[in-house]
Amino acid sequence: MAGEGSRGGRQPPLLTARNPGDTHLAALITELTALSQEFASMWDSHTVAPCGRDVHTLSHPAVGELTVTQQTFDVPSEPHQSLVTFTAEPGSPSAVALEALKFRGRSADTPVACVPTP
Repeated sequence: MAGEGSRGGRQPPLLTARNPGDTHLAALITELTALSQEFASMWDSHTVAPCGRDVHTLSHPAVGELTVTQQTFDVPSEPHQSLVTFTAEPGSPSAVALEALKFRGRSADTPVACVPTP
């Protein structure tokens, strides 16, 4: 049935609208739900929805907490493509931290990933 996920539940509308009949995506969802209880729980909550603009708080291992504004821009000529930007309020502590990160070298002992804070 259209919109049915590999777990038998309804897929989030955004996923089915952008990727109807995508068997590779369905296989990935099946694999991730089998391997991760956390992913399965998030998938089952169906919280995926388009987001044009939102504010996020992230925890970066080198500079600590960052507050950024995320904006998503659709690319009209490429329906499956979006440009996502993250910016900080000019002059804010987060903007200063982001500026400092531009000059931080990457090495095996310098993680660069951010994670959302609860």
